[in-house]
Amino acid sequence: MLTSAGRRPRLRWPRSSVSRITLALGACGLVFILGTAAFIAGRERQIAFREARASAGGAVFSLADHASRLFEVADLALRAATLSLGDRSWEDAQASLPLHDELQATAVALPYVRDLLLADAAGRLRLASLAFPAPDVSMADRAAFAAARDGATGLVIGEPLLGKVSGKPSFLIARRLADADGRFRGLVSATADLDYFVGYWRRMDLPNDAHVALVRAGEGQVLVRLPETPAISATSLPALKAATAEAPLSGRYVPAPDRLGFYQRVGDLPVYLTVSYSEAAVDAGWRAWLWTFLLFPAAAILALLVLLALARRQTRVEARANLEVTRARAALATANTRLEQRVAERTADLQESNAEVQRFAYIVSHDLRAPLVNIMGFTSELQRLRGDIFPDAPAADPTLREDFDEAIGFIQSSIDKMDRLIKAILMLARQGSRVFQPEPVDMAALMRSIVDGVAHRALSAEATITVGPMPDLVIDRIAVEQVFSNLVDNAVKYLRPGVPGRVSVSADAENGRARFRVADDGRGIDPGDHGRVFELFRRSGAQDRPGDGIGLAHVKTLVRQLGGTISLESAPGRGSTFTVVLPVKPQDGHPAR
Repeated sequence: MLTSAGRRPRLRWPRSSVSRITLALGACGLVFILGTAAFIAGRERQIAFREARASAGGAVFSLADHASRLFEVADLALRAATLSLGDRSWEDAQASLPLHDELQATAVALPYVRDLLLADAAGRLRLASLAFPAPDVSMADRAAFAAARDGATGLVIGEPLLGKVSGKPSFLIARRLADADGRFRGLVSATADLDYFVGYWRRMDLPNDAHVALVRAGEGQVLVRLPETPAISATSLPALKAATAEAPLSGRYVPAPDRLGFYQRVGDLPVYLTVSYSEAAVDAGWRAWLWTFLLFPAAAILALLVLLALARRQTRVEARANLEVTRARAALATANTRLEQRVAERTADLQESNAEVQRFAYIVSHDLRAPLVNIMGFTSELQRLRGDIFPDAPAADPTLREDFDEAIGFIQSSIDKMDRLIKAILMLARQGSRVFQPEPVDMAALMRSIVDGVAHRALSAEATITVGPMPDLVIDRIAVEQVFSNLVDNAVKYLRPGVPGRVSVSADAENGRARFRVADDGRGIDPGDHGRVFELFRRSGAQDRPGDGIGLAHVKTLVRQLGGTISLESAPGRGSTFTVVLPVKPQDGHPAR
C-alpha cells in the first residue's frame, strides 16, 4: 500500500499483540523464578541435612581418634609407672619420695591426667601423685580393680566415680600389675580429667545443638559428656547398645525421635565416642535462611515487572546511545588522525632542527680550523725566522729573545688546545648523524679487553679491577666499547694517590634492560658537580689529570643514542659509581641511527 505521497508507510506492531507477548514473557519469567526458587530452597534443605550428617560423622571420627591417642599416651604413662615400681616391695614404694615425685611429674606433664595411683593386691592405695604419703584409701570396690584382679591383661576403663582422694568426678584408666610368675600384684591407674575432655570438645564448635559423650560398652555408662546435663531420651543408651551390637566399630543410631547420632569405637577399648545433633535445629537454621533467600526471588519478580515495563523505552534509549557512540568514535578517529599529523609534523621539525644544529656545529668547527691553520703557519714561520730576528751578536738583547720564545710557546700550546676542542666539536657533530649497526656482543669478552687495555696503568697505581658476570647485548659494538672504555679509564685515572684502588664492573638484566655499574673507591665527585661532569668542556675537582672535559659528554651522547640512560652516585673521598642502563636488544621506537 502506498500513501498519497507515494511512499510506503512504516509498519507498526499492534499494541494488543505487544501486550500479549509482554504478558506471556512475564508469565514465563514468573514461573521460571518461582520454580528456580523452589528448587534452590529444596536443594538447600538437602544440603543442610547432608552437611549436618557429614559434620557429625567427621566430628565423631576426629574425637574418637583424639580419645584413642589420649588413652595410648595414658597407657604409656601407666607402663612407665610400672617400670619405675619394678620389683620394689610395696613398703619401699610407699616410703619412696623420689618415686612419688616421678609419678607427680608424669601426671603434671599429661594435661588430661589428674593423678597416677598404685594399689596393692588387696586394693590398698600405696602411692599417689596427689599426696605423699598416700591417703589410706581402698580401691577394692572399683570395677577396674575387680577386672584387673580377675585377669584383664589390657587397658581397663573404669566406671564413672567420685574420686576418694581428689573429690572430683572422673573415671579410671588402669592396668594390671603382676609378679614375675604372673600372680596379681595390684593395680596401676590414672584418673581422667573430665574438664580436659569437655574443654577440647567445646573447641570443636559443633553446630545444630550437638551432644558429645564418651560411653562404656556393656552397661552403657556415660563417662563424660557435653553438655553435662543434656536432655536425652531414656531410649538413647538402649539404641546405642542395639546399634553397637550390629556394627561394633562405628555407625549411626537414633538417640531420640528428633535427633540423629553417630558412634565410633575408641581404638580397641570397650569405649565409644558418640556425637548426636538435633534435626529440628537443622530445619530451624534452614528456615531462617529461607526467609532471607525469599527476598531474592521477590526482588527478581519486581525487577522482571520493571524490566518488562521499560523494555520498549530501553530499546529506544539504546538506539540513541549507539548513534551517539558511533558519532563519538568518528570524532575520536578524526582527532587521532589530526594528532598523528601534528606529532609527525613536530617530529619532522625536531629532526630538521637537530640536523641544522649538527650542520652548524660542523660549519663552525670547520671555519674555526681555517684561521687556526693560518696561525699555526705564521707561528712556524716566526720560529724559522728567529735566527734572523735575533742574531747571535753580543749586541742582541737576551731578555727580548726569552720573551719571544715564551710568547711562541704560549701560542703553540693555545693552538694545540684549540685544535683539540675543535676536534671534539666535530666528533660530537658527526656522532649525531652516525648510523649504528647492532650486532650480538659478548659483553664479558669486551669488558676483559677494555680492562686489559688499562692493566699497565692499574698496575702502576696498585689498583685491582674485577669484572662480574655480564649479559650479552645486541648493540653497536664500537659505541658500547667507547662508553665503557671512557668509564673504566676515568675510574683508574682518578684513584687516590698512595691508596691501593679498587675498580669493579658488574651487571644484571631484567625486563629487557641491562644495568651496568662501574664503581671505584677513588677521590669522588662533589654532589654539586654531578650534572656538570656530563657537560662539554666541564670538569670537576682538582685539574691535576690530563683531559679537556670531553669524555663524559661523549659517553652521555652515545648512551642516549643507544636508547639508554646514565647516572652517577658519588661523594668526595668515597669513590664514584656510574650506572648505565641499556636495552638488551634494539627496541621499537629506538632504531639504530
